[in-house]
Amino acid sequence: INHVVAGQEEGNARLIIETNSGVIAHSPVEVVTQLQRAFADDAKQWHEWVANIAKLSRPRAALDMAEFLLSL
Repeated sequence: INHVVAGQEEGNARLIIETNSGVIAHSPVEVVTQLQRAFADDAKQWHEWVANIAKLSRPRAALDMAEFLLSL
């Protein structure tokens, strides 16, 4: 993440950091540094992020909510 909008995105950014699913880069130089780190060592960090974010994924969340609301 290279920019966090105040409000809901702050929580999303915090979740990314707390679950080791990515990083926040505060400058263009830091973006480059973090990308280099992510893809170094056969993309070890990148693969770790992908695995961690997959644990958080809920692709049916919106459908589940809609189905619940329709059932009321």
